[in-house]
Amino acid sequence: MDKFTIEIKWGVIFTVLALLWMVFEKTMGWHDVLIAKQAIYTNFFGIFAVLVYFFAIRDKKRNFYNGQMTWRQGFVAGIIVTIVVTVLAPLS
Repeated sequence: MDKFTIEIKWGVIFTVLALLWMVFEKTMGWHDVLIAKQAIYTNFFGIFAVLVYFFAIRDKKRNFYNGQMTWRQGFVAGIIVTIVVTVLAPLS
């Protein structure tokens, strides 16, 4: 479990960011009177999602693999972050 702490940390960060984005959408009125704009503006969350995954894999590379990571190790780290986000999604 100790080798997955970085992925769990970034999975939690992603989930918190997604919750904050939903609060932002709600305050902007994209779930009420401006629902037609929600389909367009919600795509901007993708930028933040990609950044979180980038920082997660960079963190794993720097702090776990000492700056040297193979493509497969990065892929597995991304999959584990995705699993953490998937588990936390129903709770959020």
